[in-house]
Amino acid sequence: TTTVAPGTTTFFELEDNPNNLNFETAAARGGTGRGSLGYWIYVGGYSRFTTNLPAGTYNLRYRYAGIATTTRTLFIDNIEVATPTFAATGGWGSWQNIDIPVTLGAGPRTIELRRTTTNTGEINLDNVNVIAT
Repeated sequence: TTTVAPGTTTFFELEDNPNNLNFETAAARGGTGRGSLGYWIYVGGYSRFTTNLPAGTYNLRYRYAGIATTTRTLFIDNIEVATPTFAATGGWGSWQNIDIPVTLGAGPRTIELRRTTTNTGEINLDNVNVIAT
């Protein structure tokens, strides 16, 4: 059995992931890597990545910026699991983190943050850390 120690982090630079729909890569404005995922205004737009971790509880720590309170829907393996609220950060270059607790089964898991018809607002996404708890 493989275990992951609490606090162990797996890092994803979201703008480098080819599995994003209806995003434009924006200038970093304080982001990490080569930019951020910006202009996320279209229903159906998403940021998707795949993990391959042992079963357990994790925090998905998204780094984001936005001028207004925003909601998005989180899916794991295409099953809706949460609708987090991203608080306004004070500007497109003012970054904050949000932790979304999840339970993952062992093996490959597809994690997707999507704008659905019930979501509101706009945000830029920079990266996500998957942190064992």
